[in-house]
Amino acid sequence: MRGTAHEEIQGVVVVVVVVVVAAFIAVLGLGCPAPPVATPEPCPPGQQGEPCAFPWEADCVDAAVDTGCVEGSPLRCDVDDSETLPAYDCDTCGCGAADACVVTSLGGLCLSADVREGERSALVVDDGLEDADYVALLERLHGTDARTLDQILARLQERRAADPRRSIVILGSDEVELSRIVPVFFAGSFGTVVASNSCENIGISLLPERSQVVVSAADRATEATCLHPGVFADCSFPAAAGCALLQGLLPETLVILGAKAIADVDNALLRHAARAGRDEWLARFDAELGLFSTVFLGSFEPRFAHPDLPGSLRFIIGENEEGGGGEVVFGLFENDPNPVQLRTFRLMWVNATVQQFLIEHDITPSDCAFAPDPASDGVDVDCNKNGASVSGRVLLETNDLSGLALLAP
Repeated sequence: MRGTAHEEIQGVVVVVVVVVVAAFIAVLGLGCPAPPVATPEPCPPGQQGEPCAFPWEADCVDAAVDTGCVEGSPLRCDVDDSETLPAYDCDTCGCGAADACVVTSLGGLCLSADVREGERSALVVDDGLEDADYVALLERLHGTDARTLDQILARLQERRAADPRRSIVILGSDEVELSRIVPVFFAGSFGTVVASNSCENIGISLLPERSQVVVSAADRATEATCLHPGVFADCSFPAAAGCALLQGLLPETLVILGAKAIADVDNALLRHAARAGRDEWLARFDAELGLFSTVFLGSFEPRFAHPDLPGSLRFIIGENEEGGGGEVVFGLFENDPNPVQLRTFRLMWVNATVQQFLIEHDITPSDCAFAPDPASDGVDVDCNKNGASVSGRVLLETNDLSGLALLAP
């Protein structure tokens, strides 16, 4: 009995020793608790990374020592202080790619050959282009890669957060209700709203302290409109985006088309069709109406429906269209688009009496103005040439020309 008790005591002692040794080893393995890791101080506004730096600092560190020029860029850094906002100076640094430094009233601006060749000054869209030129941008806006307003706003916020130079939004449009179509830009969250068709109200500012929304006419927003002669009648530089670029900023540019732009394309297609001989007019009118329908009469997509207005609002990121700091965003607001000018003149042309009067007095679509009445299907027509006139109201729904007056000189 004693032997058995002795053996049990020895077993207990061994177990205790093993446990103590194991615990000691575990303590040695774990070591002392690590001191708490200090939370790094956040970067100052506009900077990021480790160490904190402005987005342009890396380029400025590698810039040419003698001139401060960033290779392949019109930017010129301060050789003594890489934190200083780089200046836009293509006169000294030149331009990258195939761009050329073009003299403007505010200094040299890098522009591509296509933009330079697209400079023009006109009151109406050129009617001597190819059919595709009038609808190419509109077709892209109806493509599968179109984005919603929410997607564009999220993209804009992300890009602005990444670079404080994106403090300015250029919002170009000819729509009278633009503040209702995109109210977010007029609410102050993207900056102070100013109107400008020149450089006068565009000031140097950096996020997050200052931001700005510059509202301009569509063809004064960006030099990229030079690439679309079938939509924009006029294009000169520097545009608003170019003005901001010349101050060292990277403007975010949005050009929103709507009823005015659609009417301009409608009118251009009408005048374009009439360039053919009169015996071909009817066939040409029908062809242009078919082209218009192909673009606009697609299936409705609920995701583009605008919450506060009838119609839809869609956007695309421009391909190869540079708006200063990056791609231009084109938007399209449409509410039952209707080629009323093509339809109205076609209806006049198929009426024997009106057609004969138009022929006798050599009146063409270029001599006519059309004013649709949004509250009805009526279109007010006013055609004048050498004292002869065709004027009055046409009712498209009933093909009624009884309101027209034909007046010979």
